[in-house]
Amino acid sequence: MQARLAAGAAPSDPLVYFGDRPESASPQVTVCRALDAIFRRAGLAKERDLNSSAVAFWAGRQAFEAATEYRLEAAASATGIRSLDKAASRIDHSWESL
Repeated sequence: MQARLAAGAAPSDPLVYFGDRPESASPQVTVCRALDAIFRRAGLAKERDLNSSAVAFWAGRQAFEAATEYRLEAAASATGIRSLDKAASRIDHSWESL
């Protein structure tokens, strides 16, 4: 962070996405590519169940577990999924266990 600020970045600039042109890749694509590179460098690229979506769903599950109320809503918010049914499915949650 200090190196970024010293290089002239504003404190409000995004940490992950540095697109500076309207036609540049979206933040989501940029993050997915960065995660793919991390998985390759870590030797995990061939793991079939590890991808950028898995990271988002893991974050959703963590939000679900941490919430004391509105747990499924917390998971949906963390994953960017609007449907509670889809969020439940992505974090491997069964409605019967509520």
